[in-house]
Amino acid sequence: MRSIEKHSLLDINFKNFSMDEKRVSFMRMDLMMKSLHEKGLMIINFDPKNIYYQDGIYFFDKIIPIKDSYIDKEKAIRSNIEDLADLAFATYLPEYSLSNGLLNKDVISEKFYKFTSIFNAKDISYYRGVLVDSKVLNTIPEPMYYSDYLLKQNEYKEQIESDRVNSRRKVLATEAGMGYLKDDNKAAFSTMFFFILAILIMIMMIAVFIMLM
Repeated sequence: MRSIEKHSLLDINFKNFSMDEKRVSFMRMDLMMKSLHEKGLMIINFDPKNIYYQDGIYFFDKIIPIKDSYIDKEKAIRSNIEDLADLAFATYLPEYSLSNGLLNKDVISEKFYKFTSIFNAKDISYYRGVLVDSKVLNTIPEPMYYSDYLLKQNEYKEQIESDRVNSRRKVLATEAGMGYLKDDNKAAFSTMFFFILAILIMIMMIAVFIMLM
């Protein structure tokens, strides 16, 4: 596997990106996160120094199989989506240094309406749903993923479709992704082995039955 030249969000001065660059970046992070979820993986650390950028793709450094997290899949996915929204809030918040990591989600929920102006106007309802409404509903309103929200708003459609393919391909380039693929292949081999064994037993039983007739 080709090693990734790591440039974290702190290294690339992510905080100083333009509004449009940040929206595209969070769309790409969301696509990568969604691809990880589809492969049964979750992110366990959203610290900006553990998120890396290369060739238009964002990589999360701390990934584990959801089954190893001891929480159910729905809660794991919700936690990841909330953490990415938290990172977006910290990124858009003026004067806040990303080197301090994520913010307290309860504080964000309480103070959200004082800071709506930091977001692109089209994104306010999405982040309100994830960071505020989800506390009341105990679930994240649909669409849960930022990239799906943008598609619903008919924004970045072609770019999302292109980046979606790249994200799914890049997932398997991560250490956790390769581990998932290895486990998936083992499971497929095991299933095929027992299927063939069952057929052979059935053939033997039929042969014995014919001989006894």
